[in-house]
Amino acid sequence: MFAYMNGIYSSRDIEKACKNDIRFMWLSQEEPVPNHSTFARFQNERLAGVIEELFCQLVEKLCDLGEISYKNIFIDGTKIEANANRYTFVWAKAVEKNLQKLKNKINQELASICEKYGLADGSNLEEVIEFLNCSIQLLNIEFVHG
Repeated sequence: MFAYMNGIYSSRDIEKACKNDIRFMWLSQEEPVPNHSTFARFQNERLAGVIEELFCQLVEKLCDLGEISYKNIFIDGTKIEANANRYTFVWAKAVEKNLQKLKNKINQELASICEKYGLADGSNLEEVIEFLNCSIQLLNIEFVHG
């Protein structure tokens, strides 16, 4: 857990830290350092099934100690996946900043789709998506991925 808290996730890096970092040496209390495969087995076989519960217990303990409260939820700094972006993730602030531009683009595309397929000008996004899904099924269009 201490390694994870310090941003060390690789079993080889954890082994190296146990041999070279005084904090890890103190935690091991002069016991022999396990090799990286022992750390990997522990992570994959034991930790994977309980990590979520451990995180919940940690959050509850921090709340009991008064370190955190459940009053506020912050999204600043949260990464949101964006497949179409040049980078794998975008920052929440960038999304909020460009939200109006995105809404304008959606409205323009909706108008062009409505015009192209003869739909009513006031059609909303859900109606257009439903129409397109029905068209896909009627025309037996199959999308290929990969």
